[in-house]
Amino acid sequence: MKLAGLENPPKQFVAGGNAISTVVPVLEQRLTELHAYEELSKSTGGSF
Repeated sequence: MKLAGLENPPKQFVAGGNAISTVVPVLEQRLTELHAYEELSKSTGGSF
């Protein structure tokens, strides 16, 4: 497999004909949600 020989392999890899079209909308939704709560996240100052 070509991935094993890559100097800097991807942290996530999806394989298959429909993989990208299936995964991309899910990741986009997650990113949208992260942005929606960005100010709240920053307001914590990273203290938990």
